[in-house]
Amino acid sequence: MSRPDCIALITGRGGSKRFPGKHLAPLGRKPLIAWSIEAALKASNVDRTIVSTDDPDIASAARDAGAEVPFLRPSHLATDQVTNCDVMLHALDWLENEAGLPDILCLCQATSPFRTARDLDDAIIAFEEAGGDSLVSVTPATPPEHLLYLDEAGHAFPAWNRPGQDKRLQQLRPCYRPNGAIYLVRPESFRKRGEILCDRPLAHLMPSSRSIDIDTAEDLALAAAMLGLSGAPNA
Repeated sequence: MSRPDCIALITGRGGSKRFPGKHLAPLGRKPLIAWSIEAALKASNVDRTIVSTDDPDIASAARDAGAEVPFLRPSHLATDQVTNCDVMLHALDWLENEAGLPDILCLCQATSPFRTARDLDDAIIAFEEAGGDSLVSVTPATPPEHLLYLDEAGHAFPAWNRPGQDKRLQQLRPCYRPNGAIYLVRPESFRKRGEILCDRPLAHLMPSSRSIDIDTAEDLALAAAMLGLSGAPNA
């Protein structure tokens, strides 16, 4: 049986408000976006690595790192209201006109630098073997029974009003959260539902050490410190 055709789509908008210029911010002597590009290029099960951006400087850095940047996003897809779903649908329209739809589209957010080629390959293999319709990468999270809300006066109260709040973490069912590193979809069914994830997506588990999501300058500083302590992830 032939291997499915998979395209990695790496997204990087130029107008970040919380952390201006984050996709070009240096991490370990290369721009942040280069980490995701290099992981995708090393993945055996990824056939093409494409970057979707509205920013010419990000496009230039992406090409320098080895990615294809066959188009610049139109301005209506460059606002902070635009979703990943919008960007993926635009990329699929372009791909269909250029060479046809791939079997699998893999969304790789550029803000997840420690996702590895092995993560991508393992996720794609599991996705194909299970006949999945969508997949999301996840990492361990605090169970909701131990989460708190704060009111305007600074008082804490339970976020989850169900039995289990007095149990130790080890006694509660393990919980996981999406880490933003990998999303896999079948283009045709994704288009029909208009959402990235189906009702019961598959999950690819990643450790917290590879699940950092760069959204602020503090996140970038933490990632740099992690590199200094442990060296580069095994991409």
